[in-house]
Amino acid sequence: MSILNNIDIVLVNPLYAGNMGQAARAMKNMGLGRLVLINPAEDPLSMEARKMAVSAFDVIEKAALFSSLQEALAPYHYIVATTTRKRKGHPHRYTARGLAPRILKEAVSGRTAILFGREDKGLFNDEILMATDIVTIPTSSRLSSLNLSQAVLLVTYEIFQEYNPDRVPAEPLYQTADLKARMACLGHLEENLARIGFFHSSSRDHIMASLKDLLDRSRPSARDIRIIRGMLRQLEWYETELSRERGPDDKT
Repeated sequence: MSILNNIDIVLVNPLYAGNMGQAARAMKNMGLGRLVLINPAEDPLSMEARKMAVSAFDVIEKAALFSSLQEALAPYHYIVATTTRKRKGHPHRYTARGLAPRILKEAVSGRTAILFGREDKGLFNDEILMATDIVTIPTSSRLSSLNLSQAVLLVTYEIFQEYNPDRVPAEPLYQTADLKARMACLGHLEENLARIGFFHSSSRDHIMASLKDLLDRSRPSARDIRIIRGMLRQLEWYETELSRERGPDDKT
């Protein structure tokens, strides 16, 4: 099975059925076949979508539909966001050509998602922060915005050009934990840090974004996540036992 089958295109709140159809066609042109739609504004099975998809309407017919992006991304091990936004705390930024080799390597080890945002507003900051890396498509300053399907075509083209089944390992080298497990671990860590008063009023979001970046860069396995959460549970137990021994009136 081609590792391209492990790479999914995720359209977040697409506004127009025609763009969904054209995006499906771009995907099939470049050997990708798995499409995920998050709250599409128009019917992806409409005649407009069918007309623009041409011979790729089967990609839309098989598309997975979700109402929540976090729910949709839960099983993915590697997530890329396409955006031109620049903000402190965002994931690392690459061109599509620069990131294509890593996307293929990550796809060997597990499911990979590439996010594309709304035609009018793109991806929001909280959605971008779910990703491990960012892809930005360089454009002229005279007009920086791209049509959704154009963006899909450009990114998938670079992946397809980089793809070489003889050069990519046939077996996974390393199985990383999926987004659901990583986010649950971060949430658990955040609860413990809040309990011991680690955060200042304005630092919490920045610190958690940095910790997510650290976790993403370390590429933890499912076993690594279980160990970290086991440590956190043991710390919680110890704190509870210590409080019980001191009693409610012990201030030491």
